[in-house]
Amino acid sequence: MEMGFGDEASDFRDGDFGDGDGDEALEMEMGSAMDNRISRRVHEFSNLHNLDEHAHPSASPTSWSPPPVGTIKLNVDAAVGPTSTALVVLARDHTGVPIKIWMKKHISCLPVQAEAASVLWAINLAFAEGWTRIIIEGDSKICFDALSSKNSMPPWNISHIVSDVLLASKSFISVSFIWVRRVCNTAAHEAARFALHSPMPISFSLDSLPLMLAIACKADFPPCSSLF
Repeated sequence: MEMGFGDEASDFRDGDFGDGDGDEALEMEMGSAMDNRISRRVHEFSNLHNLDEHAHPSASPTSWSPPPVGTIKLNVDAAVGPTSTALVVLARDHTGVPIKIWMKKHISCLPVQAEAASVLWAINLAFAEGWTRIIIEGDSKICFDALSSKNSMPPWNISHIVSDVLLASKSFISVSFIWVRRVCNTAAHEAARFALHSPMPISFSLDSLPLMLAIACKADFPPCSSLF
């Protein structure tokens, strides 16, 4: 299979996001709500860690969790609008600090197909970056059940994408596919909404990250707030 790793990565230039006025207006509009959210999430995170660990066993995660040292976690999401579809990949290390965010428009398709395409894109980008130990995480249960279950057939409309992802995964030392609830994938979700308004592919590194996306990452994992 021809993976096209180099071509995928070369489509992007850091901070190249087209209509600056439109993006600035979007950032201001969405940034205000996210600013309030980060305070709430810091409070929730603090309360969670102050609980007696023997009193109430944890049921399910309520925020993004960091990968082990030496592993990169890539959160994926897709946004399907009335006239366009956008894919997002957000890479972070064990500190929770965003390494890079990629966004691009995608062909019109079903939401589950867009989510699966974001996973394939993520694994291609990880290969191009030279990462050998990765976790790919997203909130599409259908996609991630298909990728993590060896005993079930994936839905027919994403079966070819699932096959491509599993084939590409053989190029890594370690790959995990993890389904999480939306509350644990909020930064990628906000980035996907942002991407719907971008007319061209974009990538942001930490030093070019728009304010609203920086706030989303901090709200997703409050302990990283002091690091960038």
